[in-house]
Amino acid sequence: MMSQFTSEAFTPATTPSPLPHAVPVRVYGLLGRSGFMTITMDHGTLIRKDSCIAHEEQRYRIVSVLKLREGGYCVNVVPETYNV
Repeated sequence: MMSQFTSEAFTPATTPSPLPHAVPVRVYGLLGRSGFMTITMDHGTLIRKDSCIAHEEQRYRIVSVLKLREGGYCVNVVPETYNV
């Protein structure tokens, strides 16, 4: 069954608090166009548009954040050197 997404986008100013210390995150953009990778990330360092994450010696910039109804998050990333 497909997960349901809210249409609400979160920015640093609108991210609700308090949230659990670590949250599940689906990261789109790491594996190309074909899928996503689910990871657990510390909420204090994540869920911020324009913050960076590292994966396989590459750095990626978060370009959008969506909250799932189940309580997790989805983020879209691009390589840090990519100009949006």
